Amino acid sequence: MDRGTILLVDDGDMVIRVGKTMLEKFGCQVWVSRNRPEAVDAVKEKGDAIDIVILGLITPGMDGDG
Repeated sequence: MDRGTILLVDDGDMVIRVGKTMLEKFGCQVWVSRNRPEAVDAVKEKGDAIDIVILGLITPGMDGDG
């Protein structure tokens, strides 16, 4: 059952592990990025395939500038 594709962006191992596990149990495909460059590359590469992006509140390199 595919309930959509989520890009999960966070630098915390526990947040990634728990978030990915939970979302997959709900039937979502989850792609993980641990920082801004990885997230931007994922969106450039797979943009239309991503249904939603979940961003960590404080992620290094993602301060809104640039």
